[in-house]
Amino acid sequence: MPQEQSKVTEQYGRCKWVDNARGVAIIFVVLGHVITNGMTAGILDTDVFSIAEKMIYSFHMPLFFFCSGYLLNPKNDDNINGVVFYYTKRIIGLLIPYIIFSLIYLSFKCLFGGASNVVANSVAWGDAYYIYSTPIGEYWFLYTLILLTIVFFVVLLTSRFFRKELRDYYIIAVLILLFIAGIYCLYSRTAIMESGLFFGIKRSLFYLSYFTAGYLIRRAGNYENIIDSKWPLGISAILSVTFMVLRLTGYSDSILLRILLAFSLIVFVTSISMHLPILFSMVGQKTMPIYLFHVYIIAALKIVLGGLVTQWIYVPVVTFFAILVPLWMNKVIEKYKILDFWLSPNKYLFKK
Repeated sequence: MPQEQSKVTEQYGRCKWVDNARGVAIIFVVLGHVITNGMTAGILDTDVFSIAEKMIYSFHMPLFFFCSGYLLNPKNDDNINGVVFYYTKRIIGLLIPYIIFSLIYLSFKCLFGGASNVVANSVAWGDAYYIYSTPIGEYWFLYTLILLTIVFFVVLLTSRFFRKELRDYYIIAVLILLFIAGIYCLYSRTAIMESGLFFGIKRSLFYLSYFTAGYLIRRAGNYENIIDSKWPLGISAILSVTFMVLRLTGYSDSILLRILLAFSLIVFVTSISMHLPILFSMVGQKTMPIYLFHVYIIAALKIVLGGLVTQWIYVPVVTFFAILVPLWMNKVIEKYKILDFWLSPNKYLFKK
């Protein structure tokens, strides 16, 4: 399927609006964790910030998965060797940071968990044996992204058993069936579905809809021209407000409403991302170090600032430094290959 290139490759072959959208997403990820951590620690007023938390968690991760699916783009689906290389490279690029930083996070929680209070759940050293099935802390996103990438790899490979003109229909049909399976699993409250690998698969299948939407929209092309017009922005804004009000007022909190709300906000954010300043693009290009390191900055600042400043100062200050410090850390780490490898393994494993 052809793809328009009008605004996709504005800077060094990168998709500027996707970088902007990723920048928005990571800012809200950090903000959401600051609020959740602050309420857990008793620093923030739950009655005030629980609404903001619910609004943020309505879309920030779906937006990330949408952008990740959009960027899943093997250059030639007909070249089996190229497809295998592409997906292998992508999976390894996610797997190494996932393993290393899960172990770092586990060590941090076991040694300083009582003081840091990074997340509410407790962990033990033995959890290291189960990171293949049970992700630790905030790194569930990388785990889910790995599973989704593997799913797409398998679906794409099996599509080769069909004639070329039928492959896209096969891919879409399989992904829809997997998403339906995910919805069914979400409604299932059996013990096996709530534990270990099954819970990870269930969560992955739920986020498959956003990942698939990004992937298919990229293949269809012309999305950036659509969202660059005014009507998607206006319609998505109206729908987002409507669905959010229904959810916040308690009228409905069904999975269907959550999905519709998330997609409405995805369209809204991607629409405004066409016009955001370069600052968001700069942040969006460095989402990995921000995502990997921000939890430690939040934990440290909670100890330093908790009780010293008002909650209205605490939230923006901690959010700002939880983004800025990881960017600085990334600059330092890039100077040392042995450290940079853990963040960007593909840079060294797959040199051109």
